[in-house]
Amino acid sequence: MRIIGGIRRGKKLVLPQGSITRPTSERNREAIFNILMHHSFDAIPIKESKILDLFSGTGALGLEALSRGARKLIAIEVNNDAIDCISTNIKSLGFTDKAKVIKADVCKLRVARNDEKGCSFVFIDPPYGENLAHIAINQVSYGGWLNSRAIIIIELSTKVLFSQPKGFTLIDKRVYGKTQILFLQAPANIN
Repeated sequence: MRIIGGIRRGKKLVLPQGSITRPTSERNREAIFNILMHHSFDAIPIKESKILDLFSGTGALGLEALSRGARKLIAIEVNNDAIDCISTNIKSLGFTDKAKVIKADVCKLRVARNDEKGCSFVFIDPPYGENLAHIAINQVSYGGWLNSRAIIIIELSTKVLFSQPKGFTLIDKRVYGKTQILFLQAPANIN
């Protein structure tokens, strides 16, 4: 697995041992970032944004965003092996000044601290087959993590039924094999 675009293009990412994570495939990551870079969302460009990566796993989605010019990454993960992996990847890519890793259960997420507020893009890639995206969106919404009109990118199995939370707008949906990728926009009055 490697970074596929931006200033760290081609750099390899460390993966945790075993099957504790299911990283987003390079093909799906490329599709996600093509949409983000070329779609006219009502949000600030990814190059100027703060990124929140929930159920971060290897950190691939958030690190890809940093490689493409995002200004800050907050990666949230509960598994210690995955956290070690994310931390190793952050260091090897030279992003220690732009990335923060928080050990937390996304489904029980605390309120955002001042430097954690105002995330414009949120990646949600819960354990495959588990319908935790709705809970994650509620946690970051009520916890003050989101910018108004933030873009939320969710990767789920096509077997998982998802209904967006009240006030959020589904702006795009793509299906790649057994994976669905949903793009939601937060309401303007989120804060």
